Formats: sequence, structure tokens, C-alpha cells
Amino acid sequence: MRNLICLLALALILNFPTVVLAEEPLPDGFIAFSKTRLSFAEAQKFCEEHDGRLPLIAGLPSAQGSPPGRIPIDGFGFSSGPWPEGLPKEIFWTGTQGPRGPFVIMFFRDGVYTISNPNEFLDVVCVPK
Repeated sequence: MRNLICLLALALILNFPTVVLAEEPLPDGFIAFSKTRLSFAEAQKFCEEHDGRLPLIAGLPSAQGSPPGRIPIDGFGFSSGPWPEGLPKEIFWTGTQGPRGPFVIMFFRDGVYTISNPNEFLDVVCVPK
């Protein structure tokens, strides 16, 4: 425990992102979950290091906002569908890029998505490649 505290303190001093991999079982369709919020670039690297990738939003017709209907999202099922049981109801990076930045999926009564600043620190979950 003392070594872990020393490593965390060193990471803060040196400004290294400290990634903690979740130990709980993940919902079907996911292979890794970071308990640490990461920037978009860090999220991509985290998934690559776990032989995965960020979830993609399939067939996105427009980058201007959430279109009506059910759009497939890797691991999450569909937009406007039930949130994956066992996954925290937070905001997660996706690997889908829009003209103003990467899209995120968030819990808001169901799964909705929007564009976010890639420098924000958000939750990360990975799907198989």
C-alpha cells in the first residue's frame, strides 16, 4: 500500500496520468474500463494498450447533434436505448470524430451522444478491435 501511495504521489508531481484499470467484471461487449478519467489521446492509447479501441457510433448521419432513432454504438447497443448494466452512468469517449471534435456517449435517461473537447478528461471504456 505504501508503494502505491508513493507511485501516485510521484505521478502527480511529474504530471503523469495515472490509469487504474477496473477490477470488476465488465458488461458484455467491453474489454477494459479505466477508473481514471483521461483526455481523448490518452483514452485512445489506453484502449490500444489493452488490445482494444474506443467504441464507434455507426452510421452517424450528422455531426450537428443526436439524430432521431436508434443508432448502433459499439458495446452500448443503440442510442436512446437502455444503458449497459454494470457500467457507471457517466460520460465516455467514443472513437467517432466530428468536424469539431470527438463524440462522447453519456447517460441521460438513456444513451445519448454529443461532441466534446478532446482535452477534457472523461471516462474510458474499450471494445475489442
